Amino acid sequence: MPKAFRQRSILLAGPHRDTREVIADCLETEGAHVFEATNRDEALLALRGQRFDALIIDLLLAGEGEVVRAAKASDPSLGVLVIGEAASSAARPQAGHLNKPFAREELLEAVRSLLPAPSKSQRSSQPAASPRSG
Repeated sequence: MPKAFRQRSILLAGPHRDTREVIADCLETEGAHVFEATNRDEALLALRGQRFDALIIDLLLAGEGEVVRAAKASDPSLGVLVIGEAASSAARPQAGHLNKPFAREELLEAVRSLLPAPSKSQRSSQPAASPRSG
């Protein structure tokens, strides 16, 4: 069975290592290359240095909206998912949301809905940076 997120590059930004690890493992099992950021500055630096297919960000880092605005400014088509308790999309209209706690399938479906169909180059190329840096 093909991997759902084969060759997709996803920035995962959140302050809680255990949450990042669970999400990253889930996405990597589906073929994604996951790059981790532990805080706002790391997320902004990653967004300046590389192109991502999606941004998954914890509500604690998304609160002010700076990272989401920077992500959308660099790539308006970038899919953004905010994760957290009461992660309402009303406060962040440019982003999807997923409330904690969530099941694995809920996460995968939410990420799947963010991603456009893969291009030919995405199906055949590897990202330049090292996965799970951070």
